[in-house]
Parts: sequence; structure tokens; C-alpha cells
Amino acid sequence: MSRSALSRLRRKLRGSGGYTLAEGLVALVIFLLVSGGMVDGVRFASEQYRKSMELSEARVLCSTLTNVIRGELSNTDVDKIEFEGGQLRFISTHYTVAGDESTPNKPVSFLIASEDGTLIDPAKGGELWLGTVRADGTVSGSRLLSSGSYSSYRLRVALPQISYSDGAFDVTLTINREDGTELFTNSFAVFPLTPASAAP
Repeated sequence: MSRSALSRLRRKLRGSGGYTLAEGLVALVIFLLVSGGMVDGVRFASEQYRKSMELSEARVLCSTLTNVIRGELSNTDVDKIEFEGGQLRFISTHYTVAGDESTPNKPVSFLIASEDGTLIDPAKGGELWLGTVRADGTVSGSRLLSSGSYSSYRLRVALPQISYSDGAFDVTLTINREDGTELFTNSFAVFPLTPASAAP
């Protein structure tokens, strides 16, 4: 092969546009970096979506429980309320707990129990019930909402903090995660439909 033919062949091979091993490795590293960033971005977006939905569910649960508690307290007979150990006890117009013949309706309290009605730590939270506690530690009464209302995020409600003064109930309601972390809190006042009777 002549020198000029060899020179032409070299020029053709140089212009063929092939990739070197170094160029291929650089392209692979760039691809991996971009893919890793995308995976982190998707993971971050997924976590933010989960937190957003969890907070949304907590707000809905809090709103629903607020309406139920407001309905109970606004219809109670204020002259028959009492506080035992800081816990409100009252006669419910919607939920009754049978007593003896002299007291057909026992005073009830808001309680925190598990789905089967077993009393649990009110600070950690559970489901909100209305009733009294039996000797065996189970609740005699009714849950205010179905277990499904606490959503697939396994939300819990802490024991509502309730006080009464100046003709109104002041209530603080907190929704927690399963581990007890606070998610959402709502404070509101309830004015009973029947005010306390005037002192003689």
C-alpha cells in the first residue's frame, strides 16, 4: 500500500467519530449522577406528599371531632357538670351509660381507648370514646367516630383538655401520629344552649 493511500486511510479512521473508553466512562458517571438526583427528587416529593396527606387527614379528623364534641357540650345540662381529677363529667343527651334505679344516666367523660374499648394512655392517644370506666379497665360507653375515621395514617387523638368558665367550655383538641408526635391542634369555645341557672 502506497504512502498516500495509507495517509488517506488514517484520515478516514480519524473522522469515523467513535468513542474512547474515557468518554464512555464520563458519560456513564454523568448518567449515574443524574439518575441518583432523580431518585432523591422522587423520594423527597413522595415524602412531602405523604406528610401533606397525613396533615390533611389530621385536619379532617380534628374538624369532625370538634363538631361532635361541640354537639355534646352545647346540649349538656351545665348545672349537672362536675370535674373529677380535672376531667369533665356530664350527662350526655346522645350517649347513655346505665346506672342504678336512682341514677338511670351516669355522668360520662371523654376517654381515650383502643378499638376494642380498652382504656389506654391518654397522652399517646387513641380513639375518642364517651362513657365511664369499668373495674376491669374497659370503657362502658360508645366511641364517637368509627375506627375507619382515624384513616390509613393511623392517627390518634389525645384526651381533649376541657375547662368551664364564664358560661362557656374551652376545649383544646390535639391529633397525634401513632408514636405520639403532635400533628394538629385546635382550640375552640362551646357555649351551652342551656345556661347555668342563677344562684338563689
